[in-house]
Amino acid sequence: MEDPLVRSCREISRTITAYIEGDDDISSWLQEGCAMWEVEPAGFLRRLSVLLFVYCHALLSGQLEEASDGPGFSLVSLKDAIDNSSLLQIFAARHSDPAFGELVDVQELWIISTGVTNVRALYWSRLRFSATGALLRILAREGQDCTLEDLMKPERS
Repeated sequence: MEDPLVRSCREISRTITAYIEGDDDISSWLQEGCAMWEVEPAGFLRRLSVLLFVYCHALLSGQLEEASDGPGFSLVSLKDAIDNSSLLQIFAARHSDPAFGELVDVQELWIISTGVTNVRALYWSRLRFSATGALLRILAREGQDCTLEDLMKPERS
């Protein structure tokens, strides 16, 4: 059975990823970036979703100073976490929580984030840039006080 925190974080990252895919402006912007960077869009989006998952996990598990409280947390706090958190903070659970640390997609993202090669470092920076850019675009459309619950509402703007 999947850990409840892991399940919740997956749901959050899926919700944000679905919003990105369903928004023509954001998905076009992301597609243009993938074309310019010569990366495969589906794989990049999958890793972007994992990046969102990892940062959500860090926020919800209290690994970051700006802890959050589930679906009501603001997307601004997620964007700020991406902008300001160290790798040690966001991947702390990789070492302390077996349910989190054994996830293959998290391990793959950890390897990318270490930036041992220039290619990995560049890919990691592009993932973070894309996550922040997508969240900024969502916040511009939905408002600075937008929460995950707002994105989940069927009647959102």
